[in-house]
Parts: sequence; structure tokens; C-alpha cells
Amino acid sequence: MGAGGIGVELKVGFDLFDYPTAMTVILMIAVVVIAVEQLGAVLRRKVIGTDR
Repeated sequence: MGAGGIGVELKVGFDLFDYPTAMTVILMIAVVVIAVEQLGAVLRRKVIGTDR
């Protein structure tokens, strides 16, 4: 699984000077990364525990 489609959408947005679309793609990438990081932190706390 790759993220090539996301990169293509971002490049097309910049190439066509469609900055609102490009910004939407950037914001969605940031939202997904933050959500995955938060989920990982919760899972780590459950697996490892908070005693460390």
C-alpha cells in the first residue's frame, strides 16, 4: 500500500495553481498522521503500561 495517489493529487493542485485543493490535501495528510500517532500512543500505553 502506498500513498502515490495522495502525492499526485497534491502535485496536480500545485501545478494547476489550485491552492485550495492543495491545502486541503496537506491538511488531510496532517489530520491522518496526527490521528494515527494518537492511536499508536493509546495502544502503546495499553500494551506497555504506564508504569515506565
